[in-house]
Amino acid sequence: MVFNIKLFIFTLMSIVALAFSGCSDLKKSKDQSINELIVFPFDNAVRPVEGSNINYKATVVFFDNSFEVVTEDVTWSSSNTTVAIIENNGSVTVNDIGYTIITAKYQVGNSVFEKNVRLNIRENLLKSITIIGSTNVPLGASQLYIARGDFGEVSLPIPTSLVTWESINPSVATIREESLSIFADTNSSATVDETTIITARYKDTAIDDAITLTIVDPVIKEITGISYTPVQPTSDDDKITFAANVTWSDGRTTTSTNDVVWRSSNDNIIVFNNILRNVGTILSVGDVNITAKKDLFSPITYTESLEVVQP
Repeated sequence: MVFNIKLFIFTLMSIVALAFSGCSDLKKSKDQSINELIVFPFDNAVRPVEGSNINYKATVVFFDNSFEVVTEDVTWSSSNTTVAIIENNGSVTVNDIGYTIITAKYQVGNSVFEKNVRLNIRENLLKSITIIGSTNVPLGASQLYIARGDFGEVSLPIPTSLVTWESINPSVATIREESLSIFADTNSSATVDETTIITARYKDTAIDDAITLTIVDPVIKEITGISYTPVQPTSDDDKITFAANVTWSDGRTTTSTNDVVWRSSNDNIIVFNNILRNVGTILSVGDVNITAKKDLFSPITYTESLEVVQP
């Protein structure tokens, strides 16, 4: 092993200096420990859709290789706001074709860390658009649709303001725009297996796409209540039968037994041997919550509290 005398002397001097520096100097200040400010995406050339956004992130890397995301703590600027502007959260709105430099400045104490990235906005070269969304829609329900554009180098959602949407058969489904989103609302007076063609056309061009929307069976939209028999269950009762008050996507309201999933909060009081059946077994007295769910993973639920008492 080669003995490096210079490294040994430097290390020894560092230890001695540290020993006399005092405890307050052992901890570096935050600005002293920062090694680099990184901005992502790096220098890029993109062809975004008019009015679309590019999101930049800023991260500081410390000398110990740890890091911290500081996107909303930096000062962002664009050298050419005619081409693109950037908000405090790093979101860039594209205004025009051209070139700009995105700058991030991060200040800690008297130290300022700065990073520049180039953004070159080139002309859109839209090749095609594709409608994204289910083609089978329950009777009376709504379906969200997105038009996604293929620009060769990248695939991006196209803002609704640049796409003309149409339903060929409005008696089956109509198009609705809400909060910059496109929905196809199926008509509750339509019938299962009826169809309509949904089209999306990019501006005044021949670039378009079409899908066939088919009406399928209605689904549960809401569970509004739970009833049970006997009304006052006791420990002498062997079984208890439940029913859920259900509103369907086509507007109907029914009393449902086996169209939902049943759960008990305490299987020691009431247990469902089959969660797809509405019959529970009474095991003991006490308070218990019974929940009806559209399915195992659905947020559509209703919970009823009941008490099993002594006879």
